[in-house]
This record gives sequence, structure tokens and C-alpha cells, in this order.
Amino acid sequence: MFVVFSLCGLAMASWVSRVPAVRDSLHASTLQMALLIFGIAAGSIIGLVASSHLIARFGARLTIASCLTIGAIGFAAAGIGASVGPSFPLAFVGLAVFGAAFGISDVSMNVIGAANERVLGRSIMPIFHAFFSIGTMVGAALGALAEFIHLPIAVHTGVVSVFIAVAAITAVRFMQSEHTVEDDAEVVPDDDHSKSWRGRLSIWRDPRTLIIGLIVLGMAFTEGSANDWLALAMVDGHSVSNVTGAIVFGVFVSAMTIGRLAGVKLLDRFGRVPVLRWSAALAAFGLVIFIFVPNQWIAI
Repeated sequence: MFVVFSLCGLAMASWVSRVPAVRDSLHASTLQMALLIFGIAAGSIIGLVASSHLIARFGARLTIASCLTIGAIGFAAAGIGASVGPSFPLAFVGLAVFGAAFGISDVSMNVIGAANERVLGRSIMPIFHAFFSIGTMVGAALGALAEFIHLPIAVHTGVVSVFIAVAAITAVRFMQSEHTVEDDAEVVPDDDHSKSWRGRLSIWRDPRTLIIGLIVLGMAFTEGSANDWLALAMVDGHSVSNVTGAIVFGVFVSAMTIGRLAGVKLLDRFGRVPVLRWSAALAAFGLVIFIFVPNQWIAI
């Protein structure tokens, strides 16, 4: 599980750290870059919608292995489209495939992680998510190194893609399924209704589910904006180099890693609701500083 979470973080950071270089290679405007990044978001939404059905049909393990491999292929295609030619449509399609595959993988690995958490009876999801952030730290560092040595985008994404596919297939072999994890736990068996599309969608009629979904949407919007635009915002808004932009993104994901590692103790001591409130307030404060303070060191 730790490896799978790390691989997803590595893949995302490997792309984000090269966004300024992709923009330069494609000679893209801000609008065109927004459309390109939208490919990831659109793919992710499709993946999230399809994930529950795929997990129910094939299980989380097979879904993770298949989707990480497909996502790696899409990632490599995006790198080729961004630098060889270059081809905006190929880059867009590659990122859409990448987004869909990793969106499905994200849900799948969280399903298994949540099953582990229920069986253990304590908070461990922040640790899994911390390994995602550790993966992003490694990806950001490799991205900064790739920028520094002027490594072609296609070569960078190609190497990362091969590593992710091989590592994912290997790691999944040692991973227990979500059902095996809960064999010794008290689990309410699913009925036919809960396994159907209509049954899975009916849960959204619960107001509590809608509120949780709204909170997740807000947090995902904030984190996603930083992931997609932080490096480019530093390059364009603070006139730093592409290498520095990748390093600043590394600072951001390092701070996230610290927060996620500390999250286990904070959740166990203060509870989920207070931690959520204070975390949201701190995130909003940091976002305002980054947007409105012109000094790059304060922004960092």
C-alpha cells in the first residue's frame, strides 16, 4: 500500500514539476495550458464516476494494477506530445487517460486503506497519504533535476512511466484485497441493491454525504489548483527559473507530508471535526498570502 500511494504521488509531481517546460515546449498561452490541465481533471472525473463499478466488478487490487499501468502509458504519451512534434492533442489525450486511470487508482487504494483502518481501529489513512506526499517530494526533486540538466520531457516521462508500471504490478502482488483485510472484522454483507448502479448512486440522497462531498470538493479544488499551477505561478508571477519553480513545488509537497504525518496524532487527540476546521482555516490563510503578497520568500 505504501508503494502504491508513493507511485501515484511520484507520477503527479513528475508532471507538475515540468509544467513550465511543457508550456515553453508547446508555446502555449495561459488559456491553452488551462485546457491541457483540464484534460487531467476531466479524466479524473470520469475515473471517479466509474471507480465504484470497476472495484465492485474486478476488486481493488486488479483495478489498481491495471489502471496504474494504463495511466503510465497515458503519462508517457503526454510527454511525447508535449515535446516531440510537439502535439497538443496527443498531450491532451495522454493527460486525460492519465487522469482517468489515476483517479480510479486513487479510489481503489483508499478503499483498501480504509479497510485496513477499520480493522486496526485507529487512524492510519494519514500515513498512507503521507507516503503519497513522499512520492510527490521525490517526483518534485527529480523534476527539478531534470530541469537542471535539461532532460527532454519525453525521456523524463518515459522513464517514470516504465518505473511506475513495473513497480505497481510488483507491489500489487503483495497486497491483500479489501475483502481479505476485513475477513476477521464485522462486515455487513452487501445486498444486490447496494451492488447495482442505482444502489451506489442512492447514497447521494443522504444530506450528510452531500456535505462531506462538498468539503472534499473544496479541499480537492484548493490542492488541485496548487498542484496544477504552483510551479507556473512562481515562474510567471515571481520571475523565477523553471528549476526554482519545481523546487518551490517540492517545498509545498514537503509541507503536506509533514501535515499528513502529524495528522495521525492530531486526529487521535483532537478528533476529526476540530482538525478539519483548523486545517481548512490554515490552508485558506496560506492561500491568501501566496496570492496577494508580492514577496517571493513570504509567498514560499
